[in-house]
Amino acid sequence: MSETVIELLEPDRVQLYWPEIVRQLNECPQVWRKWWTLDALYDAAAAHYIQCWAVGTEDSIHGMAFSRITELPTGSFFQVFLSCGHGLIEKADEIEATWERFADYHNCVMAEINGRPGWERVLKKRGFEKTSTTMSKSLTKAKVN
Repeated sequence: MSETVIELLEPDRVQLYWPEIVRQLNECPQVWRKWWTLDALYDAAAAHYIQCWAVGTEDSIHGMAFSRITELPTGSFFQVFLSCGHGLIEKADEIEATWERFADYHNCVMAEINGRPGWERVLKKRGFEKTSTTMSKSLTKAKVN
């Protein structure tokens, strides 16, 4: 059995694995399609505006995530804003250690993970606390007479 790899994809690897990433994204469109397009995710990851992470083996991707580092007056924070795929919970120890090293390297003082409600239980066991609730609603353009 192949060893699990958690890799921050450089632009050339984003391009190489993009068809597989799209396949993963298309399994969970409800998680991202309100806010992102495939082109916007690709362009942002290829430009290093956001980070694209792959979780899998040397041969295939089983899960993926997108993150960003945000600079605020009180310090930088590492935010995972989109993840989907298989095996993320099972590999949570390795993923968390990888992301913590990455965040530490970038002098982040906090980590934040946005996800579906089921992740709250998993993340609480890892020291995360609920700091807010995000709810969204589609808005329609107001008609001006």
